[in-house]
Formats: sequence, structure tokens, C-alpha cells
Amino acid sequence: MDTKDSNKRSFSLFGNYNLHEPAMNVPVHSTPGTNALSPYLNFDPTVLNPSKSQFILPEGQKERRGRLELMFFTIGGSVIAGSAVGSASGLYRGLRETRELTGSVRTSSIINYVSRQGATTASAMGTIALIYSLFGTGISWARDVDDELNTVASGGLTGLLYRSTAGWKGAVRGSLFGLGLSSIYVKKTMSVPEKMRVVLLKGFGDRDNLYIGETDVPKIKDDEILVKVHAFGVNRADTMQRKGQYPPPPGVTDIIGLEASGEIVLVGDKAKEQWNNGDKVMVLVAGGGYAEYVLAHMGCVMKIPEGISMIDAAGIPETFLTAYQGLRLIGNIKKGDIALIHAGASGVGTAAIQLAKFFGAKVATTVGSNEKIAYCKKIGADTAINYKHGPWVKTLQEFTREWNKPGFDIVYESIGKDYVEANQEVLGVDSRWIVYSCQSGTEADKLSLSTLMRKRITLSGTVLRARSADYKTNLVKCFQNEAINGFLNGKLKVITDKTWPMEQIADAHKYMEDNLTMGKLVVTIIQDEHTSLMEGQCLDAKLPDTANVVIQIEDTKVPERHATKPNGLEEKSIRNMGELDLQKNVRLGPTGLGLLTIVELRIIHVYEKLCVIVLSTDSGKFVAFGIIDNT
Repeated sequence: MDTKDSNKRSFSLFGNYNLHEPAMNVPVHSTPGTNALSPYLNFDPTVLNPSKSQFILPEGQKERRGRLELMFFTIGGSVIAGSAVGSASGLYRGLRETRELTGSVRTSSIINYVSRQGATTASAMGTIALIYSLFGTGISWARDVDDELNTVASGGLTGLLYRSTAGWKGAVRGSLFGLGLSSIYVKKTMSVPEKMRVVLLKGFGDRDNLYIGETDVPKIKDDEILVKVHAFGVNRADTMQRKGQYPPPPGVTDIIGLEASGEIVLVGDKAKEQWNNGDKVMVLVAGGGYAEYVLAHMGCVMKIPEGISMIDAAGIPETFLTAYQGLRLIGNIKKGDIALIHAGASGVGTAAIQLAKFFGAKVATTVGSNEKIAYCKKIGADTAINYKHGPWVKTLQEFTREWNKPGFDIVYESIGKDYVEANQEVLGVDSRWIVYSCQSGTEADKLSLSTLMRKRITLSGTVLRARSADYKTNLVKCFQNEAINGFLNGKLKVITDKTWPMEQIADAHKYMEDNLTMGKLVVTIIQDEHTSLMEGQCLDAKLPDTANVVIQIEDTKVPERHATKPNGLEEKSIRNMGELDLQKNVRLGPTGLGLLTIVELRIIHVYEKLCVIVLSTDSGKFVAFGIIDNT
């Protein structure tokens, strides 16, 4: 992310706040755009949400406010600003008009100028703010939407009413002035830019062909929404499209990217029944996700579940909907089934394991390392095997016998050619075999029709990207009806393995193609949130060559430890850190008081002077903050 974006600041009536500074007292999640003075001063001048009653309650503090809530701060801020401006003007006038006076007489006269001018200007600005806010709120409620039109109309009506005592000519002039001023404000703060940054291709082939370029922001249709992207997911299909092996469907943009999260900034006429500017959403798209702005059909949009960050939300649409479509809509997975999910540590594999367990099935999976075996079991797999350690068909058949089944009810896979024969061997009678990708090839010369007939295997191939908008709309509805609550009750979780800024998209593709993935890969455009973590995970960390790290848990500071990064290496763990004597309860971890011996320390996020760390100790794992001292 470039320097301008990383230092972006928002303005409130009570001061500036940085959108990207993590809150020191929030362990792994921070609310974007929250004013440091109070979470209730949570405004973005480019987005105003429709007002909600919950905004006056504590649970509403994580959402950006609407125009009604903004009204109180607008009026108060205008009165304060008017008082300051008027007082300054009165002071200047008083000093100028009382030059011939001396002593207490002059002092009293100056005070009189200051107080009178300050009160007059404060009253005038407060009145204008009140009229403007009432018009804005009324129009917002009447139209049930808050957009640029409300702002411009409120400005024009405010000028008209405020100058109405000056006759019709004065009223017209006031209205025109209000329209002009509000139009300038809208153009400056609320309009969508004409151009956007986007990941483009120099040509099909290697990762080096990816680069950051500029193109026009797409034009919206009646049934679409335009989303300002905070983050987007990286999928295997993206790497295939980069190589020229997976072209977009006809009529779809050539820009790579199938899923993203962000905020709605424009809503088509038909879509206004469902969506509003400022809604925080995650979108499923057939292309265009690798950009600052993306278009999505109104039916392929989901509100981000409570407690899910923008980063994690970027990994839900394509990944979970692909797995849900294959397992539930096509495979009809249900309680009592046993499912084999190949590539269980991939993004879709991670989602598929969780969804299969969510619907009551037992799950086996194949992966390429012992580390991935542990990962898959942690997220719910009943068993996992390393396919690199010799023949695995017999091992899987032993599992099915232990589960009192003649074979798997479902095989869900993305491998293709190399697993055709093995899948037929491990599938049971009346089973379902769902293929959603063919990473090892599309040939199926070892496919036995007699085996398919004898076992009554239903073989289904599916590609979500090319499906119609109506199909995807129905898929989204089914997923929301059946599974979305899983993210609220903790049964489903996005496991974000790694994140990169947009400029490092080639590194993200390399990581995926090197088969290092354990969970979801996400690229951030607006880096204003952290992501949820699983035990043992570690995000990119960059420390200075030598840095002292002061670990801080709650209000307890731990003695400094010396951390050295070997030249040319990116150190992610620091071992044998000694003992830490904690003087108070640690609410960020599973233990309380005591002497902790650090087994391992992982740096998971690094900012200018702050790093977020995970301590592995003899008593468990803790999330904490480290203060980096480069001296």
C-alpha cells in the first residue's frame, strides 16, 4: 500500500484520527475509523449510513453513524466553531476600534466586542447547522436512503429558508449559494473517482506479469452495486487465469479476482431495495476483484457477519460458496455422511471441512505435509493423511470401515487426473463425487464406467464462476438461510493464513503455487483491520535488523528482550526468551497469575513502533503487544 493510503486520516468535528492505527487495548481486532476520543464519534464524510436506534446503545458503537447522529455533533461543532471565529473577529475589531482608549475601559470594550461577536456568529452558524441537519435527516427518512442528493437538497433548502426574510431574491440567492456549497462538498468528499488502481497483466504467464496499473472505475447498472474494496481473496483460479488457462466468462472484465470485501459507495436503482451506501459487504464476482472498486450483482452480495473483519470477510464469498454449492446443493451432504475432502488445507478445503462438520458429517482429508495434518484436525477434520507418505487408498478404506461404512458417501476434490482411480476405489455405493477443479489435468483415462454403474456413483463437475446471476443469487440466499449463522456462533470461521498489500500480489500467487497455503490468502487495499488468528499461525513480520521489544500485556510491562534478525532473513520466531513475571491477571490468555516460561514468540503484525505478538508459554498462548525500540 502506498504511503498516501497508509497515512490516510479522517476528520471529525472534535479532531483528526488515523484510520490505520491499531487500538492498543484491542488484542486481535480493531474497529476501523473509530475516533480515539469516543467510539460514538465514528463518522466517515464519504459515507453516511441510514440511522438506526441501536446507535444510541453501546452495541452500536462498532458501526459508522447515520445523519441523525451526525446532526448533534454538526450543530455542536458549528456553535463551537462559530464562537471561535466570531470571538477572533471580535478581538480583531475590538483592538482596532479601541486604539484611542486605555486601561480598564479599553479592556471592557474589547471583551464586549469579543463576547457579542462570538455569540452572534455562534448563533448564526448553529441555526444554519440545525436547519441543514433537520432537512438532511427528514429527506433521508422520507427517501429511506442517504446519498449525495440528500446533501445537495439539504444545502439548497437551508439557504432558501435562512435567507427567506430577505425577500424572494434573497431566498433565491441563498438557495443557490447553499446548492453550490453543498455541491462542492459532495464533489470533494462523497463522489467516486474516475480512475482506480488495479492489478493488471502484461501478458499471460509467470507471476512477474502482474503489475499495479490504473483504469476507469466501472459504470454501475440498475441491478448492481459498486464497492470500495478493503481486501480481496486470492484463489487458485486466479493463478490459472494469469497463465491463460481460465478465461473469464463472456462479457466479464479481464481483471482477475472472484471475491472481495468493502463498503458500498454506489447503488443501482433496482438494488436500492436491498442495499444502501455505506453497507459493509462481501461480494461474489465473476471478475474484477483485484481492484480498488468492484461491481457486483445485487444478489451476489452479503452483509459481513458481526465480529468478522474486512480481511476475513474477503475470504468468504468464493471460498465458502464454492464449498457450500458442491457439498450441500450438489452433494446433498447430511448428518451421518462421511466425506473425503482433498486438499483440505487450501482455502476451499478449509471451508469444506468446516461446512461438512457443520452439516453433521464425518470428514477425512488429504494434505501434503504433517503440519497441514495438524492444521486440518484443528479446524475439524476427523482424520487427515499425508498423500506423500506412500499409498493412501488402503488407509482411507480402513477409516471407512472404522466408521461402519463400505466407502465414502462424498468425495469433494480439485485434483482431477491424478486422483481419478483412487476416488473410485474409496467411494461407496450411491455415493457422490464432486469435482470443482482439475489441478493435475483434465484427462480421465482411468475412469471406469463399470465402477460408476456398479457403485451407482454420481459424478458431477461444477464451476461457480460461469453460473448465471440468478443461480448465484439463489446460492447466496440458500447459504445465508442455512450456514451464515455459523459465523456468529463460532462453528464456521475464516482462517486467514497470510495477508499481503496489493503491491505484493505476485508474492501471494507464489505462496499459493508453492502449495504452502493453510487457510485463506488475502490481499489488502485499505489496511485498517487485523485478522483473526488460529493457534500456530503467523503473518508476515518485518523487524529492523536489531530491535529491542518491550512486551506489554494489559498494563503490565515485561523486561526488555533483545531480538536480532539474521541478515537476509525474515525472522518470524524468537525462541528461548527466558522468564516473564506477570504481576496481575492476564485476560488475553487462558491463565491467570504466575511465572511464565516463554517457549516461542511470534511476531504477527509490525507497525512503525508496535508489533502484535503471540506468546507460546508453558501455560498456554497469549496475544500481546510489543513496543519496538530501534535505538
